[in-house]
Amino acid sequence: MIPAYGAAVELPKPFLVAIGAIAGATVRWAIAEAVDHHFWSLTLVNSVGAALLGALVIFFRDADATPRLLLGVGFCGALTTFSTLAYEVAVRLDAGNAMDALVFAVATTAIGIGAGYAGVSTGRSLRR
Repeated sequence: MIPAYGAAVELPKPFLVAIGAIAGATVRWAIAEAVDHHFWSLTLVNSVGAALLGALVIFFRDADATPRLLLGVGFCGALTTFSTLAYEVAVRLDAGNAMDALVFAVATTAIGIGAGYAGVSTGRSLRR
C-alpha cells in the first residue's frame, strides 16, 4: 500500500514492477554512460543490484508484496542485466577471444555472487 492524500491506495502489482523497472533501467543507463568501460559498468550494476536484492529479500521478508515488487523485481530486475553479460561474452567469443570471454563471464559472475552474499549479510544485520 502506498499512502496518497491521507488514504492508503493499493497499486496493481504490474504497475509497481513497472515503476521500479523504469527507475532501475534509468540508473543502469546512467552508469553505463558514466563508466565508459563495458566490464566495469556491467560489473557495477550487477553487483550493486545483487547486493541490494540480497538485502531487500532479507529486510522485507515479512512485509507485504509492495517493496519486494517495486524494489526487488522492478528496480533490481531492470538494474541488473544478464542479457548484456551474455552479449559481451558472445562478442568476445565471436572475435576469437575465448580466454577474455571466460575471464569476463567468471569475474562478473563471481563478483555478483559475492555482492549478493554481502547484501544478504547486510539485510540480516539491519533486521536485528
